[in-house]
Amino acid sequence: LRFILLILFLPVIIVVLGPALVLAAIKERQWLGPVTLDVSGYNVLGRTGVFLLGVAIWLLVWSGLVWLAIQALTPVAPPNVGLAPTPTPTPADTPIATSEPTPTPAPPTASATPPPSPTATRVLPTNTPTPQLTELTATRSATDSPEADATSTPTVAVSATGTARADTPAKTGTLTPANRRAALAAVDEANQLLRDAIAQATDANVENLGKIWQGKALDVIERFAIRLNDRYARPLDVSFEYVLPPEIGDESRADEVIVSTREKWAYGSSAKATQEILEFDYTLSLQNDGWVITRYTYRNVTPRSATATPTPTLEY
Repeated sequence: LRFILLILFLPVIIVVLGPALVLAAIKERQWLGPVTLDVSGYNVLGRTGVFLLGVAIWLLVWSGLVWLAIQALTPVAPPNVGLAPTPTPTPADTPIATSEPTPTPAPPTASATPPPSPTATRVLPTNTPTPQLTELTATRSATDSPEADATSTPTVAVSATGTARADTPAKTGTLTPANRRAALAAVDEANQLLRDAIAQATDANVENLGKIWQGKALDVIERFAIRLNDRYARPLDVSFEYVLPPEIGDESRADEVIVSTREKWAYGSSAKATQEILEFDYTLSLQNDGWVITRYTYRNVTPRSATATPTPTLEY
């Protein structure tokens, strides 16, 4: 249900996220529904960065809304459809076989001289159809040749064997049982170090987080431990337990694994106490010294009756 509500209110959250970040940078703390934006643990440079980020998101989202409104209100002109004139085919010149006319013999006249022999007088002109036949042959060859159909679609044969081979995923390295145990132990050690850093945010405890946490995950978890330690009075009691034990996902590789857990965290003092149930997905990479957490995502699944404030899924 909370996931559905998050999807429904996601556009509203995006619209008000920029102003909320600006107010949080100015007031050090801003409530956005059930989510609290707290920048009290940041220095001046950090608050300035939050303020600039809020202004950028504010301008980007609101200018996008104005652009969408302009596009929606602008009438769309109907497309002009013109009829192109159909070219009239030019008739091919058909060669006509020509022949010389046959001369008409003159009527016989009375003469003392006997008429000439018919063989000698009736000489028919010789027709020369050779050029005409050659021209006719060339015309017929050009006319009978079929033109290529512009709408014809070439037939492409697909090999079933080639397709099956392309869809076969490449095999990755296998995760050994020893590496699986080491990855699970690294997650447990990371939680122990985080608990100590929240309870007592000394320089040594914060520095010890770097044994397992690395990269961006280390930066975020250090700020989280210091901010949470400053929020509660002394002495601060912190504890955690696994609701669902750590489990390695199927998409893990030999050099990178994803460990999923459900953890119950409790921290507070005599004046204020908080209890949360969180689902974590840790991404661990294998380095020379062992497994380290490079990024993680979490989702607050605390029941409504608990005192913790639910938060959406976040990734670090």
